[in-house]
Amino acid sequence: MGRPAQEVNGTTRFASKFTSLGKKDELWKSVDACLEGLKSNSQAGTKIPKDLWPTDYISTYGVTNLYKCNLAGAHRLLYTIYVESGMVKVLAIDFMPHKEYEKLFGY
Repeated sequence: MGRPAQEVNGTTRFASKFTSLGKKDELWKSVDACLEGLKSNSQAGTKIPKDLWPTDYISTYGVTNLYKCNLAGAHRLLYTIYVESGMVKVLAIDFMPHKEYEKLFGY
């Protein structure tokens, strides 16, 4: 089991998509549950092999690890874990339908 995350934040892209969903939406509930789960176990998702990471995630977000959570409706949430000032933090990068996820990772 991974360490708890003291902080879970999202990128601007992530926040824009998440706030556009209604709280009654199944996808909103699924994303929210994933984020809550990361607070108790930052490594709850599936680790994505380094050779598959999108280069813009590395250059834009400084990704040194990348994980995915499976969400409702065959969506995927992508996040990275980092340590800042001794605190474990999670950055939710994006979430997307599975087909978009497959395209992003070249499947």
